[in-house]
Amino acid sequence: QVTVAVPKPSPAQRPGLSPVGWQATAISPAGSEESATEPQLAFDGDPTTRWTTGRGMKPGDWFVLDLGHPERINRVWADVAASPEDYPRGYEIGVSLEGTQWKTVAEADEGTSRRSVRHGVWRASFDPVEARFVRIRQRGSHDQWWWSVPELYVLPESYRAPTSRSELNVHRTRAGK
Repeated sequence: QVTVAVPKPSPAQRPGLSPVGWQATAISPAGSEESATEPQLAFDGDPTTRWTTGRGMKPGDWFVLDLGHPERINRVWADVAASPEDYPRGYEIGVSLEGTQWKTVAEADEGTSRRSVRHGVWRASFDPVEARFVRIRQRGSHDQWWWSVPELYVLPESYRAPTSRSELNVHRTRAGK
């Protein structure tokens, strides 16, 4: 058995935009409940912490990220490796320049959202758009699994994923050795 260990990325290694200056809010349907943990845990650089609803997923739960200034973006990723069942069970991603008028740029049902999880990363892509605010709205539900985000990444249009093992800084180890 081969285990791939990826070290915690330094800010220079983090995929996508730097989270410096980001702010976030998260809430359940109709504002009846606040999330169980602080939304800033979704981009604190520590994959052992996470933002979570603290209860089963419900349609209408949302997470809004303020990037601090407009950016040209086309992808949102979430590291869900530590909680592989905590990805959104269907979603709608909206963007805004001012945080009040939203444009839907991506949406998916539960099956499409499930298939977008690869190698422990939930991925949503859309046509490049200028945005300051990014809203992820839960469209599905699950009584047992919470919606959690250990690390959230927003990728600019210019981002190119690493293509080699050396670029990924991946270390192979044998399990039990």
